[in-house]
Amino acid sequence: MTYQKLRITITDNGNGKALVKRVKPSSVAAKCQQIVPGDHIQSINGESMVGSRHYEVAKVLKSLPVGVAFKLVLVEPRKEFDQIAPRSQLGKTTAPSNLARSLSGRVSLRLRRDGKAAVTDMPSNFDIKASEAIDDILENYLGIRDAEMSTSIVEVYKEKSSHMADFAAELKNKFLVDLVSENEKLLYSIWTKLGELKRSQNEDLTQKENFETDSD
Repeated sequence: MTYQKLRITITDNGNGKALVKRVKPSSVAAKCQQIVPGDHIQSINGESMVGSRHYEVAKVLKSLPVGVAFKLVLVEPRKEFDQIAPRSQLGKTTAPSNLARSLSGRVSLRLRRDGKAAVTDMPSNFDIKASEAIDDILENYLGIRDAEMSTSIVEVYKEKSSHMADFAAELKNKFLVDLVSENEKLLYSIWTKLGELKRSQNEDLTQKENFETDSD
């Protein structure tokens, strides 16, 4: 049973655990009925995956020889909510001004991987569409889904949208790995998709401006 035939999507909780997010119907993983969403991938062929990010686990799986059996140790998800801290341990509450802004819909409260909360501007339609598209591309190429990583990639593109080389270099600096920049097809797919969405957004804005001018 090989990774290519497993057809599983991996995510992580940002706390050293890579998890099975999706098992595609009719795949080998679905038929064996031993791999289910939520399972923590503990080890592969005796090599511990504890503390590894999802893309690192996916890379190990993809490196396995085709047609050679391997051992995948999974741990069922815990049922209790032992990761939730009491209110007294959550720290200070959001400042009234930020809370009011959040309720008004102009900003959102975002929980980071380190457990800290931050008030950020609400994403635009481009941000939402682009992040969803990048998440789909990451799943297609790497077998992972990570909304936070996809959002970060979009933010990098907004800053480095002039040259693909600058975009790739910034991705490498941001993630401290060649996760995207080492894969030319993946990088090109992301760059092309974001370019398409950006052009579509600009066309929509132009049409809106022309309509408002005609109305005047």
